[in-house]
Amino acid sequence: PLEGAALADFAERLYTAGSVSEALPLLEAAAEQPFEDEPERRQAILLDLADAALATGRLNLAEQVLSDAVREFPLLTSAVERLGELWWKSKPREAVSLY
Repeated sequence: PLEGAALADFAERLYTAGSVSEALPLLEAAAEQPFEDEPERRQAILLDLADAALATGRLNLAEQVLSDAVREFPLLTSAVERLGELWWKSKPREAVSLY
């Protein structure tokens, strides 16, 4: 079984190739990896996971992943913007507070 960077590579390749449903569980597993030495890699995995979750209708997962990404990387503008868009209709005050 794939682990660590190899798992993340495979999951990202599946996702970018358009196999979103197949990539989703692999992206979830890859997001559990710490990637302490590669914060940019972790950011990319979290954003891909959130996008895949949105594409497959798993809004709660997308919200959780984006919230985690914003907490872990407060200056990650793309995560802040995506979470704000997700919250805009359901949680407008929280969405505004992100900015």
